[in-house]
Amino acid sequence: MIGPRPVRASVFQYTEGAGRMVAHPTAFAGRRDKSERVYTTESPTLHQALIGKPRFVEDAKNENLAYKTYMTHPIMAGGKLYGVLSIDSPNSKDISPDDEYLLQFLSVVAAIPYALEQAPSQPVNHRFEP
Repeated sequence: MIGPRPVRASVFQYTEGAGRMVAHPTAFAGRRDKSERVYTTESPTLHQALIGKPRFVEDAKNENLAYKTYMTHPIMAGGKLYGVLSIDSPNSKDISPDDEYLLQFLSVVAAIPYALEQAPSQPVNHRFEP
């Protein structure tokens, strides 16, 4: 949906107590390899996600990664961070700031199951009597 063929999308799950995000073992698409990246509280990506902001890195050559460009968007519901949706590509210019709107939309969709999991359960056969 975003960028040409070598673009990979990954969900990174946030563990609040551990203060880090790691790639979900099966929630990735695109290139065949799963990201091994770990975002810690020292990383700009996790810092931005914790305040609800996306991050775009057009040239990641200084980060010693297998890809050149990436963008992340927080997966949040009710002000709580569940992780980020990340897209990356080995080719610069495959991802641009214009992709943020679609990534934001997909992040909101990804937040729905997390929010539902945290919602208090409601009785199924509740009857209201006036």
